[in-house]
This record gives sequence, C-alpha cells and structure tokens, in this order.
Amino acid sequence: MRLYPNSRFGIGVLSYFMLAEEIRVTTCRMSPEGVPGPVLRASVCGPEHLFRIVREADRGAPGTKVRLYLREGVVAKQWSCVNVLERVLGVAEFGTVAEDGTLWATWEAGRLRTRDIEYRFRETPGINASGWSLAWTCEPEGAQVFWCQEGGGLLVDGLVVSPLHPSGVLARTDAGLAGVVVNLRGPDAPERLSVDRQHVVDDAGPAIGALLERAAAVFADVPAEFPLSEWFRSVMDGSAALADIVGDAFARQGREITHRGVPVCSPLTGTFPADVSLLLPEQSRGMNSWVVRPEGYAPDHIYVWRVLAHGRRDALSSLAELCPEVLSRRPLRTARASDQWLLVRARESSQGHWPGRRLPRTNIDSHAYGRPARALAAQLMDLGYPHEGEASPHRPLHTPLHRPTAAHDPARHARREPPRPAVPRACGSSVPAATFPRGTSPPWPSPWISRPARCAAGSPLSASACASTARGFPAARTTNCCGS
Repeated sequence: MRLYPNSRFGIGVLSYFMLAEEIRVTTCRMSPEGVPGPVLRASVCGPEHLFRIVREADRGAPGTKVRLYLREGVVAKQWSCVNVLERVLGVAEFGTVAEDGTLWATWEAGRLRTRDIEYRFRETPGINASGWSLAWTCEPEGAQVFWCQEGGGLLVDGLVVSPLHPSGVLARTDAGLAGVVVNLRGPDAPERLSVDRQHVVDDAGPAIGALLERAAAVFADVPAEFPLSEWFRSVMDGSAALADIVGDAFARQGREITHRGVPVCSPLTGTFPADVSLLLPEQSRGMNSWVVRPEGYAPDHIYVWRVLAHGRRDALSSLAELCPEVLSRRPLRTARASDQWLLVRARESSQGHWPGRRLPRTNIDSHAYGRPARALAAQLMDLGYPHEGEASPHRPLHTPLHRPTAAHDPARHARREPPRPAVPRACGSSVPAATFPRGTSPPWPSPWISRPARCAAGSPLSASACASTARGFPAARTTNCCGS
C-alpha cells in the first residue's frame, strides 16, 4: 500500500494544543494473521509534557480513536464540531460520524456529502453543493470529480480550499468552481498549500482544466432526458473555460441542450446560449440572465451567423435577394461558449452587454479563459473584432459566418500584407469596392432594425427596406458604409 502524506509542515499535532489541554489516543492494532492485539491508550497533556502509554486490555476491536479535551473559553459556545465539519469536509477518506449534543452528521467514505445553504448564510471557506451528482475518479487513489446540480467547490484531501491564484476554470467564482466539485488527492494533490490549508498556492487552473476534460466523459452515459439545461447555463455563468470544456464534450458525444425549443449547445449549432434571444426575441423577454439574453443589440454579422447556424435561411430570404452569398453552403464556424463570453463579457465591468463598434483587447483577462492573450486576440479577430488600433474599415475581416478560405487567410493579416481593396460584408465574403458606388452601402437586415444597422467592422450600414419590412420592422435611415 502506497502512502500519500497530507501533512505539509509537521506541526499538525502541536496545533491541537491551541484548542485542547489534553489529547487521548486509544488504539488497537490487528496482526497480519487477522488477530486483534492489545488496546493501548496514550495521554498527552501538552507539547512540553511527557506522556504515558497504558495497556487497557489484552484484546479489543481494531481501530484508533483520538479525543481532544478543549480548554475553557477557546471555543465559542454557539460553535459546533458538526457545523464546522459540514462546512469544510466535502469528501471523507474514511467513514466519519460527527456528534454534538442533538446535532449529528455522517460522511460515507469516498463520496461527496452535499450541502445546500442559502447564499446569505454561506461562509468562506465553505462548500455548497446539492442536487444530483455524477462521480468520476481519475484512478483508484487519484483525483475525484463530482459534477453537481447546484454549487461547486475545490477540495484538497477532502477539505475545502480556494485558489490563491485563480486562473482558467478557477477564475470566475469565489468557491473556485461552479457546477462541479473537484477533490485533489494522492498523486494529484497540489504541492503547496497555505499554512492554514485554506488556499492552494500553486496555479492549479491548467491541471484542473485538463482533469475536467477527461471527467466530462461521464456525460456520455447520461440519458438524453437528464435535466442539464439549467445546469449548463449556471456553468456558463460561472466560467468561460469550464463552459468550453463541457460544451465541447457535449458536441463530441452528440448531446443537444435546448432552452425553450432552441438548441443552445449541439454538434450542429455549437455553443451559444444567446441564440434564444436572437431567434425568439418575443419569448425571451423577461429573462434576466445574460447567458440567454444579453443587454443591447447583437452585431449584424453575429446575428446572421447564428441564424444560418440554426438553418433559419428563410429568415434571410429578403437579404439573399440582394446578397446571394449569405446563403452559400460553405461550412460555418462552430460556436464555443467563450465566443459569447468574449463578445458580451470581455470587459470586467460588463454584466452581459453586446459589444459596440470596437472591443479593446487590453480589457480581456486572459487568466479567466485559461489561454494566452494572443490566442484570445485571434479568436476576437475571428469574431469580427480586430485589436484596437487596426483600421477595420480598410481591412477585409474574416467574419464568423464561415470558416477561413484562401481569400480570408488570418495569417495574411498577421503578416501585415496590404489587402486587396474590398468592402467588409456581413455575409463573411469580400467584394470589390466598385460593386457599390461611393456614398452607398450594401443592405442587409440588422437583428434589431429599429437602430441603425452595422457591418462586420462595426461601421453604420443602411438597412434594406424590403428586408426590414419582411421582418415587421421599419427601415432604418440610410448611412454611409465604413465612412466611404
């Protein structure tokens, strides 16, 4: 049997005397032949005192019991060992029973003990996990993952902790995780903890992210009718990195998550919960969550992208008369949860608002996504938002409607080669500037025609009267495209 010590500083027993005036240890060892040995008791009255060992019986029940006799006045009368253990002990290595007067609690060995506490009564540190749970174990003695319906948290050797340097999947919530409880133990335990064992000093975000990618395999065995819609939205609200992991896993497994009949996570449409408000604007009124209904108006090219992703080509019939390329059968870019995060919550102060004309890269916290800033900038470029300072009206951008082609090679932009004269198009393609006379703009519908429409670069566009009339909105006034 391999031993994984969970001590860090070698002062565990000495710290007992901060609360207790005496410690008694009663133990009985079982021999290799399976015969119980004598019962021994050791009493320790302080770190500077001698202790004695007494033989209480020649034979007894195998096991060890440790009893602390607390000093007077060191613990408040309203405190209880049951309440404290319920708050900090999520997974017990052995079967555990806590009793204090009329209070009583038990922990099964190796299983998550759920705990549902109202938000205003939660303590830090403290675990809050309730509802259904799906367990996954890395290896017999390795890390444990419990996907849970409500709450979440990070444990080390079963005790709740919080990350000292949150990043990746640990970046967005105080408890460290939402929708899942991770217990790091054995070979997967972090090397460094704070002296009070309440914080993980190491940057555990990348390692836990890789662990959760493997643990998401348990959803493959979950029935299709299993209630995951509300749970996935809470995961999306808590962490972009974790939502990417779960969304990608669902796509690989062929699982579809819907809300009000609209797929928000599926292999065909990708992961973009805001599709609910884009495709069902009337039915989504009253939703307060930014996950399904961000504030403001979606950019035109994002709206067209999502309509095409769901196969609602009939909604773009009027636009297709003027821009046939919008209905081309080229493969669409697959949406990820972090796409919506980057668009509506890139700024730390944002509570879920659709972006405007520019989205500065300097406001993005790369640690929250678990990826380098350069990769996030490339993702934003892919979504039609270049780095602030690049002249978007004079650079044809590859919008998220279609995957890159030779005409829209992002590497060409990275090499700073001069582009061919073109006008950015919401349908994801570039056409010669001569196609539209100076002072005019190509018309296509905006998700909300009541405001001036905008192109992929964020510049004002005129909306087609026929397209807006077909959708039941008045046509927006004509403006120039990209300032030409």
